[in-house]
Amino acid sequence: MNFQDAVAQVQDAVTKVWLKKTDFSGRATRAEFWWWWAAAAIVFFIASGIDSTILFFVNLGPFGPVNFIVNVAIVLLSLAVGVRRLHDIGKPGWWLAIWYVVPSVGWLPYAIGTIAFSSGGFSLAGYAFLWVGIFIGLLVGLAIVVWAGLWLAHQGETGPNLYGPDPRAEGDPEPAPPALE
Repeated sequence: MNFQDAVAQVQDAVTKVWLKKTDFSGRATRAEFWWWWAAAAIVFFIASGIDSTILFFVNLGPFGPVNFIVNVAIVLLSLAVGVRRLHDIGKPGWWLAIWYVVPSVGWLPYAIGTIAFSSGGFSLAGYAFLWVGIFIGLLVGLAIVVWAGLWLAHQGETGPNLYGPDPRAEGDPEPAPPALE
């Protein structure tokens, strides 16, 4: 693959994601998903650079207005393409929600320990609770990232599946709607 083919593939993937920005049905190929994430990362870093250089003198904290707008757009599009990617491997899109929620549970001991520390009632037990929470949160988060990455990198199902036609098949007809009985 030469450079022009790679650029065309990235443009195609980003265009598909943008055109289906709120479509959580159907399927997305590995290339569409991963090229989208590469392009989104570049846009995120550009937005962060704009906020940190141009808006440097306005103290807005870690996220400036450009970064906030880009992050909201990227999150919506990324959720949609993520659900479609899961559909391509035959999994329901709800797995994406599970991957976001479960690591949060691991951070509960950390949050409790932080609250205890900030209220002045921090003891040795609270300190241990804080570090156990950090460890659990990191361990669970890392396991889920590896698990999700392996699933999302897996080749999609060949041919139509429950979620739609194979996006890799040229001229694959749309499935007929189910007959009403």
